[in-house]
Parts: sequence; C-alpha cells; structure tokens
Amino acid sequence: GDDVFKKEVLEKLLKSKEDISMVIDKKKRYTQEDAKVIIRDNKIIKASKDIDLKLANGESVGIIKFQNGANLRMKEILDKIVRDKKYHSFNYLETIQQLIDSGFKVSFVEIPEKDWSELDFHVDLATIKKYIKPFHKDFLKSIKF
Repeated sequence: GDDVFKKEVLEKLLKSKEDISMVIDKKKRYTQEDAKVIIRDNKIIKASKDIDLKLANGESVGIIKFQNGANLRMKEILDKIVRDKKYHSFNYLETIQQLIDSGFKVSFVEIPEKDWSELDFHVDLATIKKYIKPFHKDFLKSIKF
C-alpha cells in the first residue's frame, strides 16, 4: 500500500471486535481526492470519493479489518468485481459501500490525522517527514526521489 503510519494505528485496529473496522481520521476540510465517509449513529453509512465535501465527516485511511464472516462476503464482492469489466474502474470504497448496502455494519477506529500519511506525490513526503519521521527513520532513509 501507499500508507505510512504509526504502529499504534495497527494496534488500535487489531483491538476492534467489530466484523468490519475501517481506520479513519477526521479533518476540518476534505478534498475531492479524499476517500470520504459519512458517519451516523457510530457507524459508516456511506463510503465514496464522490461524497459531497460538506457532508463528509471522516476520511478512510485505507486500512480495514474484516473478520467473523465479513471477510468472506468481501471476497465474494472482489471475485465479482475482478471478473466483470464494468467493475474494473471501481475504487475500493465502492466495495465497502456494497457491504453497507447488503446490511453489514461498518464500524470505524478513529486516529489523529498526524498519525498517518499517504505517499502518492512528492509533497506527501514533506508531511511524512513532519509527522512520521521520529517513528520511521529507516523507512525515510530508503526513499529516493
């Protein structure tokens, strides 16, 4: 993946007992590129990059835990998607939305925005150096641009 995060993020996620637990952060503002979610009644009811920026109240970090049968349903959805060309442009959030629509509760584990970063562009490296550097020095030394 393209996420860099503190080990505490994974430790917190592994403690979740829910069938599906998505790691999220909450920000003051979201962008079109963000993997946005809408949270109501302590569960995720919508997951998409296409959520109206004013309605989003969380961002998926891209780390999700599946267990207790939810992993098997996710596998079924993924099998369907990879075999049918109409789904080849799907974003992973659309598979999560299919789970929600089929009745699965998608819970979340909230982390501080500074505990993770995506590494997509050169500018992302500055964020990683600012927040993650003390925790991943060896990783940062290995990145060459």
